[in-house]
Amino acid sequence: MARKPNPLKPDKPEEGRSPRDRIVDALMGLAAEKPFGEIGLAEIAERAGVSLAEFRDLFPSKGAILGAFSKRIDHIVLEETGSDLAEEPVRERVLDIMMRRFDALKPYREALRSIARELRRGPLSIAAMNQVAMNSQRFMLAAAGVDTTDALGPLKLQ
Repeated sequence: MARKPNPLKPDKPEEGRSPRDRIVDALMGLAAEKPFGEIGLAEIAERAGVSLAEFRDLFPSKGAILGAFSKRIDHIVLEETGSDLAEEPVRERVLDIMMRRFDALKPYREALRSIARELRRGPLSIAAMNQVAMNSQRFMLAAAGVDTTDALGPLKLQ
C-alpha cells in the first residue's frame, strides 16, 4: 500500500515548490511544533528558505498566510468534488463536502489546534478568520449546489 505524503514534510524538493507554498508549509509546520503566537516572521522566512523581502512581497502577515492555507484546502476539496453526488439530497452533498474538507485538514491537526488556541485570545483575529471561513464556505456550498445569493445567503454561509 502506498503511503500518503505528509504535507508538513513534503517529498518534493524545496526548489520545486513555489515560495508561497514553502511559506504556507513553514507556518503550518512551525504551528504544529510550538504555540502560534510565538512564531515570528523571520522564523517563517528561514524555515521557508526565503528572504524577509521576498516574504513581504508575498504575504503581509501570518493571517494572510492562513488565508492562503484556507485557499489551498478549498482547492483540494473542490478538485475532488465531482458531479457524482448531483442526484443526492442537499444534506448528503453538504456532508460529503464537509467530510472531504476534514480529510484535507487532518494532516494539519496539531497546527490548527495551536492556531485556534491563539485566535481565541483575540476577538479581532477571530473576526478576520471568520471572513476567511465565510469565503471558503461560499465555495464549499457552491460545490454542494447550495445557492448563497439569496436573502438568506449570509446566514447560510455562517
